[in-house]
Amino acid sequence: MSGDKDRFEYGGYFLKRRPNSRNWCRAWFDPATRQTRLSSLGVSDFQEAKDALIEWVLEHGKIGETKADKLTMATVMQRYYLQRGKYLEPASRNTQRRGLEIMTENTADESGASISVKAFNIAKQHEIVRKLKDEGYSDGYIKRVFGTARAALNWAYKNEEIDTIPPPIALPDSQAREFVATPAQLAALWDEFEHDYVRMFFILAISTCARKAAIFDLTKFQCDFEHNLIDLNPPGREQNKKRRARVPMTKLARKWIETVDAGPLVNINGRRIKSNIDTSWDKARDAAE
Repeated sequence: MSGDKDRFEYGGYFLKRRPNSRNWCRAWFDPATRQTRLSSLGVSDFQEAKDALIEWVLEHGKIGETKADKLTMATVMQRYYLQRGKYLEPASRNTQRRGLEIMTENTADESGASISVKAFNIAKQHEIVRKLKDEGYSDGYIKRVFGTARAALNWAYKNEEIDTIPPPIALPDSQAREFVATPAQLAALWDEFEHDYVRMFFILAISTCARKAAIFDLTKFQCDFEHNLIDLNPPGREQNKKRRARVPMTKLARKWIETVDAGPLVNINGRRIKSNIDTSWDKARDAAE
């Protein structure tokens, strides 16, 4: 990246003006046509144009492989969130965004500038863990924060934007919080649900033991009534480490699933729930005491 009065480059793109135009453009060399292509940024101020170019590259561009001592942690995490993280389910998106914010704050030096990926070494990681513990974060939450940073680094490496990434440190989990609800408690919770889509979610949760995202994705098409099976992995979705299994369809779940004509099982007027149901759930839980 370089900049002066007449030229600024970032991520394989540079600033250029069209003849007789005051507005700056994002410019790049197109190897297919062997010509320089231009796309207007809509601003005439040079500093604003620089900011707009950086923002566009962070969100859309590919920066090419960079040495770990040149690419900053902030750039890696920004690009990861803008190009992948913000498209996750709301609950996962908010968790990742907050984790990346915390890690960005803690990978800045005394001047406020982000450290390089190379500087995110084992010693630095242990230093950040100690700092977060001093600030009152639990072991489990610290592990999640580091998990978001690790996801961003792995994403950059797999996309050939960085030549190497630092090894991760081992982090402990929080002590598990165990709670086994009695039938009476489940009944009390059921009585406080205000909407059928929350009841459907509840039925599917206790019948499949699936994660929330898997339940929101579940459609009637994934339910095999002949063999009484539910395939929690939608057609076309690639399995990841958090595998979505094929599970038996309980009698209770079948009774509720059969009431849905088609499409998503947890729905409002046939439309898939796009946001989480935490507010409705917490309200029922509090009412049920």
